[in-house]
Amino acid sequence: MKKRYTAFASYMLRNSFGATLLVLACAINAIAAGNPHMLPIPLEERIQQSGLIVEGEVVSKKSFWDARRENIYTSNIIKVYKIFKGELKAQELELITEGGNVGLDVHVFSTSLKLTPGRQGIFFLNDQNVLANTPAAGKRSTKAYGSQQGLISYDIHHNKATDAFLQFSSIESAYSAITANTKISYRILRQNEKLEQAINVKNQKQSSQLAPAITSFSPAVTSAGTGTVLTINGSGFGNTRGDGSVEFKNADDGGETYTKPYPREYISWSNTQIKLYIPSYGQDQGVAGSGVFRVTANDGTSVESPTPITIEFAYSNVSVAGVPVNKNGTFKPTLVDKDGAGGYTIQYAPSMLNNIPAQYGFQRAVTSWICNTQVNWKIGDPLNQETTADDERSVIRFAPDSEVGERVLARTISRYAGFRCDNDTLFFLDEFDMEINSDINWQYGPGGPTNRQYDFETVILHELGHAHQLGHIIRPREAVMHFSVEFDKTYRELSAADIEGGEFVMARSTIPNACDEPPIKPIPASECNIFANIINQESEYQAGGTVEIRWTSTQEDGLDYYAVERSSDGINFTEIGTVDATGDNSDYVFTDTEPLPFRSFYRIKAVYTNNDNRYSTRMTITDPEARNKVILTPNPTDKAGKTNLIFLTESSVTVNYQLLDISGKIVMDESVIFTDAMAAKELNLNNLAGGIYILKWSTRSNSGAIKIMKL
Repeated sequence: MKKRYTAFASYMLRNSFGATLLVLACAINAIAAGNPHMLPIPLEERIQQSGLIVEGEVVSKKSFWDARRENIYTSNIIKVYKIFKGELKAQELELITEGGNVGLDVHVFSTSLKLTPGRQGIFFLNDQNVLANTPAAGKRSTKAYGSQQGLISYDIHHNKATDAFLQFSSIESAYSAITANTKISYRILRQNEKLEQAINVKNQKQSSQLAPAITSFSPAVTSAGTGTVLTINGSGFGNTRGDGSVEFKNADDGGETYTKPYPREYISWSNTQIKLYIPSYGQDQGVAGSGVFRVTANDGTSVESPTPITIEFAYSNVSVAGVPVNKNGTFKPTLVDKDGAGGYTIQYAPSMLNNIPAQYGFQRAVTSWICNTQVNWKIGDPLNQETTADDERSVIRFAPDSEVGERVLARTISRYAGFRCDNDTLFFLDEFDMEINSDINWQYGPGGPTNRQYDFETVILHELGHAHQLGHIIRPREAVMHFSVEFDKTYRELSAADIEGGEFVMARSTIPNACDEPPIKPIPASECNIFANIINQESEYQAGGTVEIRWTSTQEDGLDYYAVERSSDGINFTEIGTVDATGDNSDYVFTDTEPLPFRSFYRIKAVYTNNDNRYSTRMTITDPEARNKVILTPNPTDKAGKTNLIFLTESSVTVNYQLLDISGKIVMDESVIFTDAMAAKELNLNNLAGGIYILKWSTRSNSGAIKIMKL
């Protein structure tokens, strides 16, 4: 990382020596740390590439779906105080950010700029033309250049300014750094009274009032977002909280800023003791991380803890505006059985399918999580579409810098569905997508990165941690979920803290819930007994209705033979044949002459002469004759009056269906979205009389009718 600092320092020294030296002195620590999601964009480049640079404050926000209902965006209204570059006719503008919630649908983009009303800073903007219809009609619509790096955020109460990589000694020094580059003074549109008042109060308050004191706190080693209670003992906190707060180091930027819990996180507050839940989602959307924390009393005086708190993992919570219960509070989402095979099926888009080294690196990262936390992930059929959207599919794809975000390495998009059940609101991970920057100099492994490469497996392991519902922590060189990673470095093993966090999420996700969503099923231990020497494995339907399984081995010392196993649910496998091992670098073919109807899972078991076994990853294949049509099984229903509606497709398809009794009366009228990963929906007819019913179904391109007998 020393080279990165030197290059940036030479730029700073070439521009306005006096002002920028001060900025550089305060920014060295921030520059020296990388970020797992993105590469630093020098301030000079951000200034050059932005058409409009303003100081402003977020005054309101509203989330909305795009026209195709694929992604949720948020319209943030910015009140403008100063203009550093560009022209603006009005005193307010719209800034579009990715993610947000519409009702109980929530999208979280791991690299998006996250804003809350009241947040101030310097925004680096360009006009956005992708979304034609946004909530702020008539206002200039913009987007941030560089995602999170498109904002230098203010802490007005402590006169600090920071971004994802830089920390300025004061807000005024951030002004100087920008104007030294633009060579022009900023223009004032209106007075920033909040900022001016906060700085004046800061200069007066500490000298005239007694600051609070912290004598002890517990626990000293803990977690965030899990419901853990922090107890702080001391004096001078004030008899009531009022505007007082406890602030934690923000793990999203390595502790350069602080994050403040929501009011509902506080349990009690007295002059000598404070109790609160440790948050993984603060009011500014930051994550509580390790380090000293700060207590601020109602009168504005503050104190830092005498020793640091250690937060070993953070359970990602979601914040949802406008819900009936816990308004603007946070919720703990759980993992569920989305694919009917126990969890989530991950699918490669064409860009990923065409990159074999990337697939192996990705599989190694997936296996690390599976084998340590038993999270139920599996690689499914590839896709023929290059899209990531709210479509019930978990898609992995490469995308250019212009789509993923300027200098973003990779990002994970978690999409949640919320439900009101038994007077409570529960959120479940509906799907997750991952977009990987195709313009990055990647090292896919298994060798290590060199010549300023970024290690693919390290970054994917981190991003999969977000899919596992873990947030950032501050544990340098100790944990995969640490907020930063450096080029030419590898972190390919999960730490005890990473595993503990994953196991905590799994423990919450495997118990029944009030909404009767099927919980995730821990993946069988045999899935971790991986035979790493099988490459290029694939399965394919043949013209005669058989399935051909092909694979290649690289090394077979002590190997006796291969057994091909098949399953209907991806969990319970049965051996269907064997193939003798013939030596290193051999190609193998096995034909299943009687494949299962509809959809089958296959895996290859490598059997050694000492009776040891290893397994390949699972393969999924769909009968092409059964695609794009509705199938009911069992038919007749079982004794409980239940059957499964199956629709096999290679894309996302909405199926509308009606169930009619023998007189033609409609007794059920519903619709469901089917994808490659979600092919079955249970129909419960137990409240209907026994007899013959007709199920009529339709899609945009097809329709049909099926008789069904209800026992």
